[in-house]
Amino acid sequence: MGSLETMEFVARHRYAYMGIPYFHIDFFKKTYRLFKRACEKEGYQAHPEQMGLLMPIYVGETDEEARREFEEHFWYFQRKLIPGILLSPPGYTSVQSALRIFKGVESSFISGVKTWDDVEAGSFATVGSPETVFEKLAGHLTDLGAGNLLTLMQLGNMPSDKARANMTRFAEQVMPRLAEAFPDAAEPVPQQVAFPDEHLAVA
Repeated sequence: MGSLETMEFVARHRYAYMGIPYFHIDFFKKTYRLFKRACEKEGYQAHPEQMGLLMPIYVGETDEEARREFEEHFWYFQRKLIPGILLSPPGYTSVQSALRIFKGVESSFISGVKTWDDVEAGSFATVGSPETVFEKLAGHLTDLGAGNLLTLMQLGNMPSDKARANMTRFAEQVMPRLAEAFPDAAEPVPQQVAFPDEHLAVA
């Protein structure tokens, strides 16, 4: 959510940094720039594998159908499930980071979204035909320099059959195009940003 201490910690240990999906896309652009700067201070360039974007996604046959099928679940989530999500204990961050987070929440958080135009403008969800969803996701990954896309395919009160249909359309009609457009995502992480062995866990 923009904690400077988190960015510095992640950069120092060469971990991966991921933004939660409930902010305006411009907030992510600013945050990822700060993270890349933190990596540079540690003496290396951030690798795309170190950055992830978690995004609510819904793929329909057309843009209009996708919105019609998804919108009610977005508003249920935003109005019924989001309130209270930002509670954090005192001392969780420095004053500087707390002010940054509160400023970001006030101007960029999903709780302030009022209309579907706001949703579209801020990319609070990526919704549309396979072509539209591909174009939007490819644009976000390019702009952010992120090498990991985490898909949130069910949101709010969406029933399981609709979520499964969404996943199927994404897997068959969007994911192959993303893999082709971003072939580097399948390559191993350079050794310089590999995770230390002592931090790896085997399930």
